[in-house]
Amino acid sequence: MNKKSTQTDVLVILGIDADDKPHAAVFSADNESVVRKAAQMMGMRLGRAADEKARTLALKLPVGTLFTTGKALVPLVKPAIYDELLKVLKLEPSAPNAKEPPAQSSAVAAGNNSKGDSISKVPTAGHDPWADIKVGSVVLGQDDSDEPGWWEAVVVSISKDGDTLTVRWRDYPKQKQATYKRHEVSLLAPQIRTKPARR
Repeated sequence: MNKKSTQTDVLVILGIDADDKPHAAVFSADNESVVRKAAQMMGMRLGRAADEKARTLALKLPVGTLFTTGKALVPLVKPAIYDELLKVLKLEPSAPNAKEPPAQSSAVAAGNNSKGDSISKVPTAGHDPWADIKVGSVVLGQDDSDEPGWWEAVVVSISKDGDTLTVRWRDYPKQKQATYKRHEVSLLAPQIRTKPARR
């Protein structure tokens, strides 16, 4: 697990996808040129969290992953969080292929099923995609151990009231399982799927 950025300024890639769903993730300022290139390749915006309010919000986001392809994993986030990011971040000019975000996003994010495919329900206003999380779903959970960050986790059980998820870390099976309230996890972007590099 890679550590979350501790820079004075932190970077955020954010954008609205083709299905009008909001995505955002925080990145280390150490990799600014690479992060900027990834945002441009994906048609997303690059924002800088330069004050305390912006940094506090940005550091609550999932930590993005940079791939050797030049792109990045930028998970889905709640529309309310995305809207707040637009208000507090210093945004760089749009990439030529970036989809401009509305003043207030009306997007409803969709989660993943147990195979990592997007949930087939058509997003509608008022639908809570977190309600679609079930046993086997892959989500992002925040880990605050020696290497804090957001990591892929598989839901292994759900409480009787449906509000508490027990997860195992997908890539770290020996790590202790964790529990989260349903809305404390982040949803993965269904269109971004990667295979482990062969060794």
